[in-house]
Amino acid sequence: MSLISALITGVNGFSGSRVKDLLQRSKIDCIGVSRKYEKKNIIKWDLTKKNNKKLNPKINWAIHSAAIHKISDFSKKLNNNKKKNILMTKNLIEFSKKNHIKNIIFFSTIDLSYNNITGIKKNYNLSKIKSEEIILKAYKKKIFEKVVILRIPAILGIGANENFIVNTIKNLRKNQDIFINDRLKYNNFVHIKDLCSLILNILVFSSVKKNKKSYFFDVINCLSSNYIHISKKIKTIKKKLNSSSKISITKQRENYKFIERKKNKFNFEFMSCNNAINLLLKKVTKNDVTN
Repeated sequence: MSLISALITGVNGFSGSRVKDLLQRSKIDCIGVSRKYEKKNIIKWDLTKKNNKKLNPKINWAIHSAAIHKISDFSKKLNNNKKKNILMTKNLIEFSKKNHIKNIIFFSTIDLSYNNITGIKKNYNLSKIKSEEIILKAYKKKIFEKVVILRIPAILGIGANENFIVNTIKNLRKNQDIFINDRLKYNNFVHIKDLCSLILNILVFSSVKKNKKSYFFDVINCLSSNYIHISKKIKTIKKKLNSSSKISITKQRENYKFIERKKNKFNFEFMSCNNAINLLLKKVTKNDVTN
């Protein structure tokens, strides 16, 4: 057994599967959690239900990427998806307590750092606020020794969910019209490669002898570095793709908040916005940027 081991929720999802792949390639023992199926090193578990399973061997990290997150899932009337997300977090904490999992990485949303709670994502954002609060209480009760909250923006990568950058590239490839609310400073996305590498850095950092017994609660804004002027970048992409799309630009909102990315204790540097987009462009196909 390796010195580092992880339980990864949402392992059949885009982010969870990529995290698991990188950790396994790095010789880190992983157990996945999936509500769909069970096989070697994967537990079939609907996180909205309690689980009394005892793990063997012992796991020292929980990586909680599972969540109901699609906007369409929260736009339906009388849905309780906000409660389900919160319940998943509570059940994972109880499971961690029973199995002596002392450390956790939680996938939250960058909207909380922007103080953007209203609108169509309100209930999703509220579920993340409440989950962060519940995890903080567990930390104060010393259920967890190390907590890292990852506040995540749009994720770039082949197979990622729809977002502004991915959808814009799709439309440029189809020569469809593009409408841009222009921003001089824009870095509201991260490449999946960076997200996975950051998680690996956190685990390795925390396994170093001098850090093993230290307690910490960290919140990281997972934003690409070296912001872009969004309309200029879209025009550059259009040229690169030989697109005939018409681009319509409106001025940025006066109340738009730009977050400067701060250094983190794990000595991890996010790639630049340009590199993140160029990495996506390098791998897209002519038919679909998400397949």
